[in-house]
Amino acid sequence: MSNLVAPHPFPARMAPELALRALEHQRPGSNVLDPMCGSGTVLRTALAAGHHAIGVDMDPLAVLMASVWSRQGSVTGLTRAAEEVVETAKMLASDEVYLPWIDDNPETKKFIEFWFAEPQRGELRRIAYVLNQMDGCFADPLRLALSRIIITKKRGASLAHDVSHSRPHRVGITNDFLVSEGFCKAAMQIERRLKGEVDSSAHVRLGDARSMSFIAPQSIDLVVTSPPYLNAIDYLRGHRMALVWLGHRIDSLRQIRGSSVGAEKALKEDPKGVYSLVQDTDVDSLSPRTLGILHRYARDMLEVASELHRVLRPESPAVLVVGNSTVRGTFVDNASVVRRASEQMGFATHDISERELPTNRRYLPPPSAAGAALDLRMRKEVVLTMRKI
Repeated sequence: MSNLVAPHPFPARMAPELALRALEHQRPGSNVLDPMCGSGTVLRTALAAGHHAIGVDMDPLAVLMASVWSRQGSVTGLTRAAEEVVETAKMLASDEVYLPWIDDNPETKKFIEFWFAEPQRGELRRIAYVLNQMDGCFADPLRLALSRIIITKKRGASLAHDVSHSRPHRVGITNDFLVSEGFCKAAMQIERRLKGEVDSSAHVRLGDARSMSFIAPQSIDLVVTSPPYLNAIDYLRGHRMALVWLGHRIDSLRQIRGSSVGAEKALKEDPKGVYSLVQDTDVDSLSPRTLGILHRYARDMLEVASELHRVLRPESPAVLVVGNSTVRGTFVDNASVVRRASEQMGFATHDISERELPTNRRYLPPPSAAGAALDLRMRKEVVLTMRKI
């Protein structure tokens, strides 16, 4: 299970062995929830272990990834389907292609013109148009294939590097990347990676972990998730590069970014209710803006913990994997915030452990001689096992 390979790059992915360990003591057919499911590692692992899996995420690309990866059924023939999409796209005249979320939205159009050179824009438009008309079992895997040629580390369909790290920066104004060829190759890679089928599909949907009214009270046996944390990766900064070709406008994606758990926005209301949650961080060392962001994060985690308490059955566990962070040299104890928020909402702390953070899975600051102890702490993540009481 540790060799589980996702069909699409994702900047920070839950380690499969952590998910598997959390599942070991669950009875077969348990309902397993990941309310911030990302690429879907927990969902895929739960399905392979014979459980029912439910995934929620605010990021539309994460929902697409998780849905494709945790779906029952074969994608044999996906490469040929991609070739057919390309053949159809090539027959389209440019004036036949109308993408309303781009063509009727000046901001999105300007964004695309900045990040994509004209030859790639033309090919991407035609393929996006064909995919937008598609349904059936190949539709979402093919949309993911289109995303794969954009969410890359170096050379891809955009003018940017480090898109897969969610740190896009433009490196030129011309590009010789062959979109159609890359799209078919990406479909072939997805087809290969999805060879191992699962017996059922996860239920994955766009949603907010702070408000999951679509999940019945006391219906979940286990929660396994990795909440965002202060100063963490801004997934949508990179993901929007692909999402603008999949029906999403820049203004709507900005709204999601600004309202997500861990967003870099200060708490507007009185923070007195969250003071006790941040007491393990040296808040006096933080700027007023950063302190406001920390207070908002604490408030968000209270709301997440409240919702997890609502959906979990009595005595059921929630396994929360949390990375700590630094903000301008100050260690921020995110794990303590999550633990205290959970306890305040009716959980008991069952276990706390640490594990080394694989350097190839998180994008961390380089080590410094002055901050060696801090660097060491940054290279660990905390695994909290909370139990509903």
